[in-house]
Amino acid sequence: MDSGVRLRSGEPLQVKVILRAQRVDFPTEDEAGLFARVRAYGKDIVSNGFTEVAASATKVTDPADAERTLDTFYEVTFAKDVGDIEAALPELKLAMALDKAVRK
Repeated sequence: MDSGVRLRSGEPLQVKVILRAQRVDFPTEDEAGLFARVRAYGKDIVSNGFTEVAASATKVTDPADAERTLDTFYEVTFAKDVGDIEAALPELKLAMALDKAVRK
C-alpha cells in the first residue's frame, strides 16, 4: 500500500506527505467540508514547517466495472524543502508516523 510519503530529489530536496479524507467515512459531508477536515487534520504537520502544495479529489473505481465509483479520496499534499538527506530524515520520520487518513 502507498504510504503517502515522498522524498523528491533535486535542488532543494523536498519531503511530501499526502493526507486524505474518504467520502465513505463522511457520506453526508460536501467536498469543501471534506477538504477542510483534511486541512484541519494536517495542522500539526503545518506547524512543523510543511505547506500545502496541492489538493485533489480522486475517484476509486471498481476494478470489475470502471463506471462504478467505490469511493472518493479528498487529498491534500503538504511539502517541506530540506537542505540535504540528513535534514530530510527527521521530516520523513514525522511524515511516516502520521495516519494518512482522517477518521471519524
